[in-house]
Amino acid sequence: MTIILPGLLCAKDDKSTDALLREIDGIIKNRQTYGAEKEARIADLKKLLSEMELG
Repeated sequence: MTIILPGLLCAKDDKSTDALLREIDGIIKNRQTYGAEKEARIADLKKLLSEMELG
């Protein structure tokens, strides 16, 4: 969020602000999906690390 918020402060017109707010809303709506993808990626990396340590 800290990366997106400065963009909101610098927005020159309502269309830019509206577009950024819609993007933020989409990110918030999909946060569970992003979280699940992140957790799956972490699990894959842990599995790979474990395989490397055993091999």
